[in-house]
Amino acid sequence: MHRKPDRKLIGNRLKLLRTKYLKLSQEKLAEILGVKRNTLSNWERGENEMNYEAMHILYTKFGVNINWLLTGEGSMFVKSPQEKETPTNQAGIDRELAQML
Repeated sequence: MHRKPDRKLIGNRLKLLRTKYLKLSQEKLAEILGVKRNTLSNWERGENEMNYEAMHILYTKFGVNINWLLTGEGSMFVKSPQEKETPTNQAGIDRELAQML
């Protein structure tokens, strides 16, 4: 049986990622993720769950390891943020994300 990830811990990891590694303001990351700043703020405080689309963007744009984001396990990044996603492996990525959720 799978245990639901802790929103507060996910929020802490998201904030750490944004501030220390991506060095982005809430406004800028919210813009990249296509959400309002207060939505991102709620995610960082653990008040709401992140949506699939935002996690997908973190993965494709920055190479964030979604397993790390959800569980704290593994590396923060699965690829360097400079690498671009290729359409040939997008279906596999989508399956992996769906399994994690």
